[in-house]
Amino acid sequence: MTVCALALVACGGGRDNGTGTGGNMNMGLQPDGGVDGASLLSEQCNGSDDDLDSVVDEGCGCQADSSQMCFPGPVSQNALERCQLGVQECTNDAEFGAWSTCTGWKQCEIIEQQFVYGEEENIRAVDIVMVIDQSGSMSDEIAAVKTNLNTFSTTLVNSGIDFHFILVAERGTGTYDMCVPQPLGGPSCADTATFKQVDVNVQSEDSLYIVQQNIAAIESFMRPGSLRVLIEVSDDTPQNWGGTGDALTGMAFQSFISVRPGWEDYVFHSVVGDGTCPGEAAAGVDYTWLSMQTGGIIERICTPDWSKTFQNVASNIISRTLLYELQEEPYDVVGLDFVDPASGTRIPQKRGLVWDYNPENNSVTLFDGFTPSNGTKLIVQYRRIAKTG
Repeated sequence: MTVCALALVACGGGRDNGTGTGGNMNMGLQPDGGVDGASLLSEQCNGSDDDLDSVVDEGCGCQADSSQMCFPGPVSQNALERCQLGVQECTNDAEFGAWSTCTGWKQCEIIEQQFVYGEEENIRAVDIVMVIDQSGSMSDEIAAVKTNLNTFSTTLVNSGIDFHFILVAERGTGTYDMCVPQPLGGPSCADTATFKQVDVNVQSEDSLYIVQQNIAAIESFMRPGSLRVLIEVSDDTPQNWGGTGDALTGMAFQSFISVRPGWEDYVFHSVVGDGTCPGEAAAGVDYTWLSMQTGGIIERICTPDWSKTFQNVASNIISRTLLYELQEEPYDVVGLDFVDPASGTRIPQKRGLVWDYNPENNSVTLFDGFTPSNGTKLIVQYRRIAKTG
């Protein structure tokens, strides 16, 4: 017996040839034997209900013990409405056999839901942790972080997302210290309602260890259900030359953090050496491994444009926290279009490149780098089960 379950394209089926293979594979069940598809007022032997009497292929002979794909609708029906074809068996109830009732089919309704980018998102809270290597080789990089940190926070504020920012670095005004000014920080480097500094010195090789040892302080500023993001800034990689235990490898850190409640889908971004940066202590292979494991981005510590680095990180965070929740749970999501504001033309966007659907929160998310301008209409097309057989 051959069974065809549809995903996006209906599996076609002519009348079974006696082998149980059904028929050809195309955009719908097609007429057999020269029937031109326009003659839909009488039943054709094609696995469809051409005369719309809710019976498929009545009066059609068949070979006993064979089966065919079927659907209780005409061949002209929109293929997207055929979520899943059914199956009917050939019985010995007639001289030449007869097809049983078509069962197992699913018919869908096509739903379109419209959103406006920048206005109608559901915003998931995000808690961001930045860890900065404060060793002697990091003076230029620390200065670049200081210069760009408030621009980074302004980008997040302007996006409308709900964020907390946690900085893991020793507080102070010296070359290697971190004092975050207003508006992200408070007066005299103080914490605020959305900013917290974990005041601890971080050196070349112990960033991950420091996070592990201070996890209670870090998590005390996080919200339940938030997206958790770690940003590592270092020109070195975790090592333990002296055997003191103050270094934690990327794999060990992943084993530690991934089982903690709330960190199941965390993201690790790396701004680290890649083995080619002048003056770097070591390539940050452990950090880049964590980024690859969690879908984070990787930026070079010796980048000439730190503003672009911070913009890339901010864009990635924004794209992960702006969710477009569907009104109903779909059978599947079949398309997303941007509407050109000038012409009104719908421009289809590629799933997996520009957007995807997450069944866990029944939401569509746009990918980093593919968000349209504010005010652009987004139309999501999806299918829901309407009838079953």
